Amino acid sequence: MTLPAGFNTQWAVDQLAEYLRQTVPQGGGGGFMQSPVGKRDDVLAQSAVIAPILAKVVPNWRQECAHADYYEFGQEREAAIRARTLLERQDEIADNLGDAEAFITTSNFHPWVWEASRGLWMGGHYRGALQTAGTALDSQLQALSGRSDVSGAPLVRELLSEKPPEPGKPRLNLPTTGNPDNDRNLRGGMRGLGEACFSLVRNLTTHNLAEFAEQDALEQMAVLSLFARRAEEYGVSVAD
Repeated sequence: MTLPAGFNTQWAVDQLAEYLRQTVPQGGGGGFMQSPVGKRDDVLAQSAVIAPILAKVVPNWRQECAHADYYEFGQEREAAIRARTLLERQDEIADNLGDAEAFITTSNFHPWVWEASRGLWMGGHYRGALQTAGTALDSQLQALSGRSDVSGAPLVRELLSEKPPEPGKPRLNLPTTGNPDNDRNLRGGMRGLGEACFSLVRNLTTHNLAEFAEQDALEQMAVLSLFARRAEEYGVSVAD
């Protein structure tokens, strides 16, 4: 479970508890529909509040929680129970499952990729977020290099070319280490990482309509963020 920076756990628990209080089922039995103890309008309003909480804590709840044939709030209620338990007992769960996990904080992703994709990500639309982040990275690289005639992986290859800068064709200004082997490794590694951002992440998310699991999406977003951070850090060198 990866929670964004600033996530207010106690507030989320309180909202889930209120939803669960309102949605205690009553009536039903013998094939008749059940109804919540709270007023339906109040339940719907509280449902809107907990929707983004569920998206962050149990993002796959629609697939994992059983649909309740006789109670319209049954599936969401089960998800709320799971989410509240995970939030209330997250420290206990972590302490008893061995080594503490190293959490990736999404707010620390590089702004080149995160600012454009944040809304989609927070809504649980991971594939769309990755596609948007990859496209944003492409635009930032074009702006950095001042080039609109080339994009994606070909632009990465131009920026990481071993040739010196040419008029209208700047290169990433990679630092020198004093060791030729390390310099070659840095250039080759950056080139491979940059190509992966587009060939492996951006392009595949564009043509693959299946949704990603959160962990898979986190790892792919980290790839985009790392390349963006290094590219901005290094800047470009231009022809004299």
